[in-house]
Amino acid sequence: MAIPIKRKIVINRLKKGTIDSCMVTDVKEWGAFVSIMGISCILRNCDFSEDITSVKDVYKKGDIIKGIKFRKISSKDRISLELREKYFNKHSLNKRNLKSGNIVLGMIRNIKEEQNRCFVGVSKGFDLLANIPVEQNISEGQKVVCKITKVELDGYGVRGKIIKII
Repeated sequence: MAIPIKRKIVINRLKKGTIDSCMVTDVKEWGAFVSIMGISCILRNCDFSEDITSVKDVYKKGDIIKGIKFRKISSKDRISLELREKYFNKHSLNKRNLKSGNIVLGMIRNIKEEQNRCFVGVSKGFDLLANIPVEQNISEGQKVVCKITKVELDGYGVRGKIIKII
């Protein structure tokens, strides 16, 4: 009976910004399960980093993540978190590396199933627009290998093709 009450307290404190950290309880391909006062929450890769860095690339089970904030209650009624300042790897891609024909590693940030397209984060501030591969199941937070087909930084942005799902 105490769990629902504790959950409401955690949600209220997250919304007010009085909770700043959580503990990693399990890492997955899509992100991590984390705990706040014994209440399970999720931190997806796309809510963790500006680039393609996964939670598991930086943290392991038992580690404390600081600088978290409330994102939303997911469709599965899970508390979803994000970082106040998303993690950024200083060695990731930049404008100079965004050239047609380049093969890049990215992370699926947003899926537009009705348009059969998705946005793949390839670098800070740059999402690649790609068609969803035929007969492939993809989800937000997955890492993919893409081939850049078009770069128009003043126009449509970066376009490409997903060539492999990791």
